[in-house]
Amino acid sequence: MFLIFFHTLPSSYPSLSSRTLTRLTSFILEDMQGKLSDSEWVDVGKALANCLRSSLVDNELKLDSSIDGAVTESKPPHNNIVGVICAQQIGSLLRQVDTVPLSLYSDLLGALHDAVSVYEMLARSDGAEKGDNPHPAESGLYCRTIMVRVLLVLVIKNDDSDVQDMLMNITRNLISAYVEKDADGGGGDEGEDQELIGLTSVVEELIQGYNGFSDALLLKNIWLLPLLSKLIQCSNKSVRVIVHQIVSRLFDGPLSELVSLSASAAK
Repeated sequence: MFLIFFHTLPSSYPSLSSRTLTRLTSFILEDMQGKLSDSEWVDVGKALANCLRSSLVDNELKLDSSIDGAVTESKPPHNNIVGVICAQQIGSLLRQVDTVPLSLYSDLLGALHDAVSVYEMLARSDGAEKGDNPHPAESGLYCRTIMVRVLLVLVIKNDDSDVQDMLMNITRNLISAYVEKDADGGGGDEGEDQELIGLTSVVEELIQGYNGFSDALLLKNIWLLPLLSKLIQCSNKSVRVIVHQIVSRLFDGPLSELVSLSASAAK
């Protein structure tokens, strides 16, 4: 059923890949109503991960060639437009469909993480592309945004240990990148200043999401406190205000109750 899509993902023609990605998502959401078998989801996940990774740096990242009946080209061209559209479609599927297996979240978020690493490496190089192709820094920020939005939706529906691990890893990576960039003040370069502004926006969205958690869910993410302490010293007032709100909620609510219970038990 999906082979017509898999045969053109990835493609040497960015416009073909882009159209195929959009149509694949539409087919799953509208025609199939998200009702795929587990094996179909696995193949869709592999195809999307391959397409995203192959849009990066001339196939330096390993592609999964195990999709039944699919053909994977050996040297698809590096193209940020395809990468961004692929990230967009991954985000749409993971946020809108409740039947996606949890393992697929891990695989596709892993592909997005790989994309961020490559885009940020390209952004630091002198050969960062200009023109119609999105700048690698913008592409990396977009992938980070997709990861944050997907996880904030997922953790509300499913807060088991695997989801907590994904949330923790992505949060740590994002906050570490932001703190480093913020400490550098954006580097003084206009492009890097814009990257800091973009990172700030993603961090704000992430911690605002945490602030929207119930007290019980927030308490499950108590590992967040050391990371929030790093953000207290950042230069952005909006970020500091949200951090203060989260910390106040924890110590005035769930943590204060735990302290009271511990004190009572010790008597």
